[in-house]
Amino acid sequence: MLALSIIPRWLAVAVTPIILGVAKSDVLHAFASDDGIPRTHVAVTAYFDLLGFTEEMRAAQRFGKSNEFLQRVAATLKSWYEAARDTSSDLWGNDRRLWELKAFTDNVVIGHPIRHGGEPELGHLMSDLAMLQLAFILEGDLFLRGGIAAGELYMDDDIVYGTALLDAVATEHNADAPRVLMHPSAVRLVREQLRHYASIRNAPHTRIVLRDEDGRFFINYLSAALEYASGSLEEWLEKHREVVVRRLERHRKSPRVWSKYAWVARYHNYFCGSLVGIKDLTIDVTLLSLGAARLDQVFRNTRAGSRKSKKAKS
Repeated sequence: MLALSIIPRWLAVAVTPIILGVAKSDVLHAFASDDGIPRTHVAVTAYFDLLGFTEEMRAAQRFGKSNEFLQRVAATLKSWYEAARDTSSDLWGNDRRLWELKAFTDNVVIGHPIRHGGEPELGHLMSDLAMLQLAFILEGDLFLRGGIAAGELYMDDDIVYGTALLDAVATEHNADAPRVLMHPSAVRLVREQLRHYASIRNAPHTRIVLRDEDGRFFINYLSAALEYASGSLEEWLEKHREVVVRRLERHRKSPRVWSKYAWVARYHNYFCGSLVGIKDLTIDVTLLSLGAARLDQVFRNTRAGSRKSKKAKS
């Protein structure tokens, strides 16, 4: 059975021994101040949603499968929300959560105040999102896109406020494919952290962040299969390939949508090409070819047809 471990390994860097059994009513939110007055903190923030969620919901309703779609989405979302919230309520000493999470259906905001220099907080956020992306695709047949930013933020049980949220949302809006992009503020944070490593190749960031052809940095979510997935890596990649191929075939006549999954297919092939010692699990490139047609293949020759018609009448 395919399964992902919810707690990222980077999280261990940020915390001392885990204290279990803390009642949620006794736990302060991650941004709480000692005097109870709301103040922003420097934080890493992620905003994401599910690609094509509205269209999927409407299609499910048309085909009488609303409840089936709801149950599929709920199963993935709820398990992840629950794991994230339960973990965060237990890992900050005995009175404070590590991060905050707010969700409205498929729209989610995560705020993680920086208290340990930024590397463990950003590392946790990136690895958590990588696992979530992979889980949505393989378990829910759904693709996620989003943005990560660093800056001022405040979150409590009722409020989400700050420029980091604005930057994360704006970055998500620019993610024209199912990818989680990094705002320049998050990229700067990564570059600062890389200075502490003798070799960038050995930095954990290298496994989970890639720069795309357009120069923007995104989360290498397939790396989660290497780090946190149980079972065979080949099994994970085969499943991922199947889902992507289905999407390519389903949206072949809708270029705007198809192009998004064409990006995923190219990313899949890039990732498979970076691995050594596994069988060929790349997606057939003919699925990415242009299905154009010449005019003579589209229209019949009306002039020749009209001549034949005149001869028939005479």
